Amino acid sequence: MTRALPLLLLGACVSYQAAPVDVEATVLDAPAPPEGALPYARAVEWAVLHNPDLLALRQRAAAVNVSVPPVPPELKAGVDSDQNPEAILVLDVFSLLGIGRRGADKALARARRNEAWMRHHERAREITIEIAEAYEVERVLAELPLPRVTFDPRPYVRAGFAPASAETVMRAATESVRAEGERREAERAANRLALLRLLGATPLGKVEIATASWQEPPPAEWRAVLKARADLQRQLASYEVAEAEFRRAVAEQYPALVISPSVGGDPVGLFGAVGITLPVGASKEARAAESARDAARLELQGAVLDALRDAETSRHAAAAAGSGLAAARARRAAQEEILRTAMAELEARSGSFLDVVFAVEGLVDAATAEREAALDEARARVRAARDAGYPVLP
Repeated sequence: MTRALPLLLLGACVSYQAAPVDVEATVLDAPAPPEGALPYARAVEWAVLHNPDLLALRQRAAAVNVSVPPVPPELKAGVDSDQNPEAILVLDVFSLLGIGRRGADKALARARRNEAWMRHHERAREITIEIAEAYEVERVLAELPLPRVTFDPRPYVRAGFAPASAETVMRAATESVRAEGERREAERAANRLALLRLLGATPLGKVEIATASWQEPPPAEWRAVLKARADLQRQLASYEVAEAEFRRAVAEQYPALVISPSVGGDPVGLFGAVGITLPVGASKEARAAESARDAARLELQGAVLDALRDAETSRHAAAAAGSGLAAARARRAAQEEILRTAMAELEARSGSFLDVVFAVEGLVDAATAEREAALDEARARVRAARDAGYPVLP
C-alpha cells in the first residue's frame, strides 16, 4: 500500500506535451471552405465549428476549474521540548467539509465559467451577424447595375457636330465607368476575404455566397430584445461574478477551524491541538468587493438602457438608409433618361455634344452614389437586426 500511493498520485497528474506553433502551417493547414454555393445557415454552422475565436473562447471556458480542492494539509516535522521526534499535520476543517471559504470559492468558479461561456456566446452572435452582413454586401454588389456608355463620338467629330476633343472626353467617361466596376469587384473581393476569416477557412480558398439565403428578422418587442441580446447576457454573467466575489470576500472574514494531530515520541500528544486562524483586514476586502459588485450592477443597468436605445436608433437609421437608397436609385434612373434624351437630340442635330458629356458624367456619379447608398442601407438593416437581438442564441 505504501508503494502504491505514490504511483496513484502520479497517475492522476497531467503530463506535459509540447505544442509548437508554425506560422506558415497556420495558413497551410487551415480548412478550405465548403465547395459550391454556401447558404447562410451552413456558413454559420461552419463558423461555429472552425472559427479560431470561438475555439479559443471554448478553451478559455474549459480552463476555468470549478472543482475547487480543499486547503492542502500542511505537514510539519521536528522535535518536541524533550527532543523526541514529532510530526504535526495541520488540517482546515471547514475547507475539508466544503463549507465557508471553499464553498464561496466553488460558487465563484462556477460564476467565472458561466461568464466565459457568455463571452463565447456573445462572440458567436457577433460572428453570425457579421456573416449576415457579408451576405447582404455580396447581394447588393452583385445586383447593382453598372452604367453602360455606348456613345461613339467619332462620327460626330468627322461630321463637324462635335469638337476633336470629344473622343478624349468620352474615353475619360469610359474609364470612369470601368473604375466604378473595379471598385465594386474590389469590394466583393474584400468581402469574400472577410467571410473566409469569419468561417475560419484559409484565405487562399474561394467561397461562393448563396446571396438569397439570409432573411431579415421581424421587429422585436423591447422585452424580447433584452432576452435575446447576448451582450446583455454576458454583462449579467459579469455581475454574477462580482456577486460571487463579494460572497467570497464575506466568507474570508470568518475564522478558520484548524486541527493539528501529531505523532511523536509522547503518546499523550497524539491528538495534537485545535486552533483558530483569524483573518486580519478581511473586512476591508469585503467592503471593496461590495463596491465592485454595486459597480457591476450599475454597469448592467447602463448596458440595458444602451441596448434599448441602440435598438430604436438602429431601426430609425435603417429606415433613413432605405429612403436614401430609394433617392439614389431614382437619381440614377433620371440620369439614364437624361443621357438617352441628350443622345437622341444629338442624333437629331438639335442637341449639343456637351449635353451628352454632362449626362454621362452625371450617370457615373449617380451610379457611384447608388452603390454607396445600397451598401449603407444593407449594413444599416443588418445593424438594426443585430441591435434588435438577432440572432437568438440558446
